[in-house]
Amino acid sequence: MISATSEQDQLAAQFQAPGTAETGQCCPSRGESPWAKHMNADISITTNVTQNEAAEWDSLVDSVPYSDVAQLSKWARVRQAAGYSPVYLFMREGGRIIAGAQLLRRKVPPLGWIYYLSGGPLIAPSCQDREPLVRQLSQSLQGLLETHCRMLFIQPHFDGSRMSDELIELGFRPSEVDIAPTATLRIDLSLDLQEIHAGMKRKLRKWSRRWPTCGVTVRTGGKADIPLLADLIAKSAAFQNYQPLSREYIEHLYETLAPSGHAVLFVGELAGEAVAATLYTRCGGVLRARLTGLDRDTDALKMNVPSAIAWHAIRWARAEGLRWYDFGGIKAETAEALLAGESLDQQGAGGCDFFKISFGGEAIMMPQTVESSTPRLLMTTIDTIRSYPGGRSLVSNLQRRMRGGVSSTA
Repeated sequence: MISATSEQDQLAAQFQAPGTAETGQCCPSRGESPWAKHMNADISITTNVTQNEAAEWDSLVDSVPYSDVAQLSKWARVRQAAGYSPVYLFMREGGRIIAGAQLLRRKVPPLGWIYYLSGGPLIAPSCQDREPLVRQLSQSLQGLLETHCRMLFIQPHFDGSRMSDELIELGFRPSEVDIAPTATLRIDLSLDLQEIHAGMKRKLRKWSRRWPTCGVTVRTGGKADIPLLADLIAKSAAFQNYQPLSREYIEHLYETLAPSGHAVLFVGELAGEAVAATLYTRCGGVLRARLTGLDRDTDALKMNVPSAIAWHAIRWARAEGLRWYDFGGIKAETAEALLAGESLDQQGAGGCDFFKISFGGEAIMMPQTVESSTPRLLMTTIDTIRSYPGGRSLVSNLQRRMRGGVSSTA
């Protein structure tokens, strides 16, 4: 694997502009570049950021409504435990970052460097004329693809539909790769608490009144509860047949995000015994469910303890002044049915989605994920591979590797 220093030099060589060699920040120098015509804005691409730059970028991420921790520099440190390294694209005006993106990359033999961008690029809320910025950021991402990576997957920010359109015009195509949830369900926390409660299904409203008398309680967890969370996630994974994240990875995630308030853990107990837990992330005015574990060998499911955690988290987020509660994703077909006004039962929505829609809320479709490659023929080749059963399995395994954390035996 290429060292961070030599990799930085390669980026600088490919995007070299006068006076940028020592900082590692670089602007494309292809004559009259259309990338930097917005109020004297400058585009820079770098693999290293200073502490001050990271703090400035994180502040911008937090200021954008409905942003996600996946764009925080802290998240790059989390994903480094899974073999990723960050690349930053910054747009500056007068030395101040006004827009940009944090991309994560990983070298996957024999393909080479694979980049992905989740929940970005982001534009500061203070920027009024956003259309030129969207265009310039899109062209910058296209330039990065052409010069330095083999494949690039992008799921824009919540309000980034225009970004998807721009990228498709530049030669990207719609993607089926799940970088992040393609649809989700959210609750508006500006509503009165009684109104939120009234929006829940009748059975769930009854449960919310029973929990205090049935020995169901919810508490805020801490670092000491991470082994418990990892164990509960492993039990859920065994039941649902998926590969769980390792305890080390979950611990690293919590220790990186929790001190700044970007992560919080809630533990559900039944008669004093911990039987369920959910780790939430907090960013952009949103509390988002991230990791959930449940011990099905107890009465936790029977007593609806996961719902007790969610109801506690909703009230906690509202008291914290957050704008939205996000359930962390639902199936696209579930969201489409809800947006069409259909009423779904447990069989129609599936157990996990039905649990979420029981709370009411609003279904949201995220912007189209897009992808491209260098050369573009590579995507055609992958399509051909995917058309065979063995190829589909290969691509699916690659996708799991790209998304997963490092296992405890890695």
